[in-house]
Amino acid sequence: MRTNTEPASAVRVGAVQYLNTVPLIAGLEKAAGVDIRLEPPARLIDLLAPRSPDDSPEVDLALCSIIDYQRSPIPLEIVPVGVIACDGPTRTVRVYSRVPFDKVTTLHADIESHTSVALASIVFAEQFGVSPNVLPFDGSTSSRDQYPDTLLLIGDKTIANAPPESSHPHHLDLGAAWRNMTGLPFVYAAWMCRAGEYDMRPEVRTIVALLDRQRRRNNMRMEWSAAQSAGAHGWASDAAHDYMANELRYDLDEDAKSSIGQFFEQAANAGMIPAVKPIAWAGMSLSECPR
Repeated sequence: MRTNTEPASAVRVGAVQYLNTVPLIAGLEKAAGVDIRLEPPARLIDLLAPRSPDDSPEVDLALCSIIDYQRSPIPLEIVPVGVIACDGPTRTVRVYSRVPFDKVTTLHADIESHTSVALASIVFAEQFGVSPNVLPFDGSTSSRDQYPDTLLLIGDKTIANAPPESSHPHHLDLGAAWRNMTGLPFVYAAWMCRAGEYDMRPEVRTIVALLDRQRRRNNMRMEWSAAQSAGAHGWASDAAHDYMANELRYDLDEDAKSSIGQFFEQAANAGMIPAVKPIAWAGMSLSECPR
């Protein structure tokens, strides 16, 4: 979905279509020089870094799933002007099961996520001693009476279409599980660009500065943002405000950076990525600024 119709020279920004992204992008639709495209998280890496050399990138900056930094077919840089993270429960990245988690053999995982699927596999192995077979599951088109025994849902679906307690009594919040395991917050997504473009393209640097400013501004008006956006995403205003203001984190601080590194190491140890690529930060001075 396009939310702006700027000319072809505009910097193309890909962002997540869920409520959790509102504090990062609210107001950008009015800015000159930026073209915003909203998509499910798993779709964004293909827009930023197409796997086929015959395909051209469709965005210049994207709020990609953090695991996709490691899986990208081309080098990327993380732009340190905002993330989607949590320091404990996150409410919208959850596993639901009919059976206890140490009895799970198959996990049906939301196709809109990459990072959460990797995190779920790590948590199941570390916390419950099992390695369930992971199958793709489209939670956006399935009705609740069609839900499998154990499923991972992300985003606004966990509010609007979660399985009932009567059928799936076992719940696991993956943000809380990571915090219990590591003592760290968890970063689900971060702004990324193709390697070198921050340095080579002044227009990209301009939009990066705008992203930074807009996040700071929106942080000061969270209640207003919640009231404006909640209904369109299937949330009540008070729940949306509590979620965005108290459960999520949007700043890339040192704990968040440490968590990204630890997650990459665990993903490599589990065979989810072949090896850990060193993290390249776009504009090193940005990463050194107090956040």
